[in-house]
Amino acid sequence: ERISEVEIYKDHLDFKEKESNTKYRTDNPDRDGFKEQLLLAVPRSCSINEHLTKYQLTAKDLQAQKHQQDDFPIVPLDHFSQEPFLFLRSGNDTRHRADKLCSHYSFTPHIVLKVDQQMTAYSLARYGVGLAFISDWVILHMKPDDSLIYYRLDPEFTSRDVSIFYKSSRYLTRSMQEFLRIAGETDYGTMEHSL
Repeated sequence: ERISEVEIYKDHLDFKEKESNTKYRTDNPDRDGFKEQLLLAVPRSCSINEHLTKYQLTAKDLQAQKHQQDDFPIVPLDHFSQEPFLFLRSGNDTRHRADKLCSHYSFTPHIVLKVDQQMTAYSLARYGVGLAFISDWVILHMKPDDSLIYYRLDPEFTSRDVSIFYKSSRYLTRSMQEFLRIAGETDYGTMEHSL
């Protein structure tokens, strides 16, 4: 628990961190954020894909939000226990969730490379280096790519709400205000923006 205080107002929400006493704000807590879900990105060339067709998703399936449907099957991650993985470095939330997921399925992943960003892991997975845990948000912002197959994972370990906050003591530049305005008007489910 890193938050010491939350103040809820009619038009915004403020909260304060315990350690630094820094105050943060969002002008529209119902709108300034989105739900993110990690997926497993597997190079199409991996032979394991042949045995898991009922769990497979394409980039077009993700655009159609099939991975958000409760009735779409969740792949048992232990099917991939012998495959090479690309992980983010320790201290990253994606890494933390990936570690918990592998632990839940009782295996230690064979990590061939640790990287700093999901985009790096995504690019390396596209080239067949290994499997990667990638946010649906990242995938939906990329040009659809046939080199990867995606698998839905247990939302208990892979879903989170992402919100946009800013330090309330800082001046918001015009470009920051415009970013917040555009972010608030974007439907992160369909990635459509209304101007």
